[in-house]
Amino acid sequence: MRLPKILLTGDERLAAFPALAAEGDQPAVVGWREWAGLPGLGIGRIEAKIDTGARTSALHANSIETFEAEGLLSVRFDVTGEAENAPWHEARVADRRWVRSSNGEAELRFVIRSELQLAGQEWLAEITLTNRERMELPMLIGREALAGRVLVDAEKSWAWGKPLRRAPPKRRSPRSASRVDGQGERH
Repeated sequence: MRLPKILLTGDERLAAFPALAAEGDQPAVVGWREWAGLPGLGIGRIEAKIDTGARTSALHANSIETFEAEGLLSVRFDVTGEAENAPWHEARVADRRWVRSSNGEAELRFVIRSELQLAGQEWLAEITLTNRERMELPMLIGREALAGRVLVDAEKSWAWGKPLRRAPPKRRSPRSASRVDGQGERH
């Protein structure tokens, strides 16, 4: 069954987006994937899937370690997709919650809070930490973080700017791939 597209106008739009009613602004329109930023974690730019079907937001985190900072539980982790020598990120743990993934599996995840930048706006969002290595994009922004802030046009992609082209990996020549032993001999 195909549902009709609904366009909110005038008072309907203001009722759906109460935060915008006071300002009189139009909500930003984002595509199904966009660049986002997490300045509270020191991540200036990360590719994210915008997913209104997911309730919570998720960030791909590797090597999650817990520690105590100022008497509060905190986590330290690195993020897939960053440069090899990128620093570890640290955040206070806001909660631990069971989250059911799109494949139906339940997982107990750390929940952190960070400023989220998207479509020229910034706000505080809750983000779960999980292994997203099988996913196309390292971050997922769910409907709780999006509600009342942006409209999603599922037909668009990179509405706020396309990703930078990545240079193809350098191929190693057979000579550079060899190793040199302690006496200067190539093997």
